Parts: sequence; structure tokens; C-alpha cells
Amino acid sequence: MQTFTDKDLELFKTLAKLNQASLKSMLSKLLSSMHGYTVYDHKDYIMARGDIPIVLIAHMDTVFSKQPEDFYYDEKKGALWSPDGLGADDRAGVFAILKIIGSGLRPHIIFTTEEEVGGMGATEAAQNREFLGEVRYIIELDRRGEDDCVFYDCDNPEFVQYIEQFGFKETWGTFSDISVICPVWKIAGVNLSIGYHHEHTICEILMVHEMAATIEKVKVMLQEQDIPSFKYIPILSKLSYKQAFGAYSPSLLPDVNCKVCRQRKNLAVMIEVEDRDENINYYCGNCFDKNHEKFSWCYNCGYAYEITPGRVNNGLCYSCNSYEGGYRFGFKENEGYC
Repeated sequence: MQTFTDKDLELFKTLAKLNQASLKSMLSKLLSSMHGYTVYDHKDYIMARGDIPIVLIAHMDTVFSKQPEDFYYDEKKGALWSPDGLGADDRAGVFAILKIIGSGLRPHIIFTTEEEVGGMGATEAAQNREFLGEVRYIIELDRRGEDDCVFYDCDNPEFVQYIEQFGFKETWGTFSDISVICPVWKIAGVNLSIGYHHEHTICEILMVHEMAATIEKVKVMLQEQDIPSFKYIPILSKLSYKQAFGAYSPSLLPDVNCKVCRQRKNLAVMIEVEDRDENINYYCGNCFDKNHEKFSWCYNCGYAYEITPGRVNNGLCYSCNSYEGGYRFGFKENEGYC
């Protein structure tokens, strides 16, 4: 089982400790100076033009309002976590891309902002298709687990078969940057597991050997002699992704009002927060950030809920807490990850 070297651990901790703005500045400089990329540094994303016609994407934001300070690494289990919330969603993807290009491979790169509040950076990046030149398909490194591959509303069975041959299994997810970019560029994309678990909770952990396995698989994909091209084929002839799997596609969702500013926006870019009566309220990204101290994240389902002063929720939202004894997402108390 592959574990972190001391150097790897320090790199990941550095990435995790930086806020989004500082990380963006660091990555832009690394890509242009150390790795010799031609970089387009937009306020909402970074693009770097490489030599391999595959795009690797990761997002720079996390769901946590502050960066972690304390880290714990179990070398025997290959597990990294932080009591502050690790933010491996998606600093693990950022780390993986740096390791891949550090090995000498030069795919195209995109780092986005604000994926967690509806793909704001991806929406802007989707307008700059010409900068990268030839793109045959897109890989996002922003999926929990070990061997998942998620295609969202792209219905290209040849692409699914191609990706699965590298050791992944098709499954279903809700949203990522490629949900925004692929339909605009008309290029197929996939989101691959990058080793984190229990994302959006302070119990999030990163399984290093799972991340390392995906890194090696992606390296193999990047070194294919004849890299095929795959088109984005929207789901038309069968149930939509939303209808079939309960996941959301922005084009299918209604507009809703932000609880605070009352601006009306598509549900895909709003944050759902449960109140004490188990009702769902919607917040735009700006209002959520301004009021973040009033919210917490459920250990069980991972979703946000409003904090009620004086009430002890045991780390659970109101819906999860209503079940007798609660449920802490599979953690055992003696594992020490939470």
C-alpha cells in the first residue's frame, strides 16, 4: 500500500492550509515558472495549455470557512484527516494534478474557483474554449472513493467503456465542474475518484493509497499512444439524469429565491440549508459566505443546517438527528477520525 512520503505530506498540508485566493496565486506561479506552462490567469479560474490533448480539472475551494491547522496521518492505514475539516474535496485533486505534471507529463490544466457554490469558476472557464487548443476529452479529479467514474448528463457509451478499461466503475454523482464545461465545449468528460471520503463534514478523511492509485491510472491514460476523441452526447432518448438518478442538471432545475437577499437564481447555484423545522432554505454564495458562522455541516448526510443557539445537535442536521441515536456516516468511535 502506497503511503505519503514526508515531502508529499508537507505539500498536501501546504495546499490545505491556503485559502482559495492564496492557493490560486501559488498555482499560477508554479505552472508558469516551475513547469513552463503558458497560463491564462482569470479571476475565476486558471488555464494552462499543455502538450497532451486531455484536460485535467480540479477546484480550489472547499466547503469550510477556515483552513485546517492540525493534521493527523495514520501511516499504517494511509489515512489523513483534520479536526478542522481537511478540505480534501478538492485539495486532493489539486495535489494529484501537481504530482502528475511533476512526473514530466504535460496535459492541459484547469483550476476553478467556487465549485462548491454552483460552479462559478467553471461557468467562466467554459467561455474560453479556444485558449487550450485541441482537447480530446476531460478528466476531473473530484470524486469520493477509490474507483468511481461519473459522467453526469453525457450519454456516450464508448467513452464509458474506454474509461472503465483503466480500472474504474461507472456510478452516479450530483455535480462537478464538468457538468458545466462539457455541454458547452461538446467534449466528453469524466469525474474520477481521488480518495477522499465523508466530504463536506469535519470527519472527512483522505485515503492516500486510493488517491495514489488514481494518479497512476491517469498517468497511463495520458501516455496512450493514440488518444481517442470523445464527443459530449446529451441524454435525449432516455430519462434525464435528474429523473433517473435524483441528481441535478442545471437546465432541468427551477429558479428559487435566496433567503437573505431574495435574488432569484437557478437551484444549481444555490446552497440548501435545513432549518430547525426540517425545512430547506436557499442561499446564494455571497449570502452563505456572509452568514457562514450560523451554519454547520452534518456528520451523517454532509449537508448544511442552521445552528440553533442552546440546542445540542451532536453534529447532525435536524433530519438526521430525529432518528433515534443518530448515525455518524459509518465512523467507529475508536477510529479517531472525528
